[in-house]
Amino acid sequence: MVPIQKLTSLLIRTFSKPLSNQIKRYALNKHRSRKPSIIKTSFIFIGNKYHNLEKYLNRKSIGMNNQEVFFKPLSDEAALTKGSDLFADIFVYACILGIPLIELYKSQKESENKSQDQDIALLQVQTSINNLKESHEQFENEYSKIVAENNYIEKTLKHFQNDISEQVQHLKKQLQS
Repeated sequence: MVPIQKLTSLLIRTFSKPLSNQIKRYALNKHRSRKPSIIKTSFIFIGNKYHNLEKYLNRKSIGMNNQEVFFKPLSDEAALTKGSDLFADIFVYACILGIPLIELYKSQKESENKSQDQDIALLQVQTSINNLKESHEQFENEYSKIVAENNYIEKTLKHFQNDISEQVQHLKKQLQS
């Protein structure tokens, strides 16, 4: 696992070196006047703070006592180099971590939207199914009413038919007599 971390760190530093050089060139060449620029002074400040942090961590890691120690500030050129290198590294790391996080956020939003669309579609399908069930029940009720009316009509017709046949037989008997 450690070699992968070292290789990744080396790869990132390889990509951040040109950016760091561009920043240094910009800070040095853009503001050649004696008047200090905000960019140059901020990189010098960052470089000195980073240098102090490195020295403090190195002393702490080898077990030296934690006394108030004054670290001599770097020269402006060295501090500018260290500050621009740190800024470039942070920028590259932020890009390397930020881009996948942005893509992850986008894919999460897309999946949420897709899930909401599927929920809406499912709700519409369920509503359609419920409407079809209600229609089916109405048709069954109408059908059973029609069947009941049809049975009633058939019984009535049979009753009339029986009455008519009885009357016809009665008339035949009267005619024969």
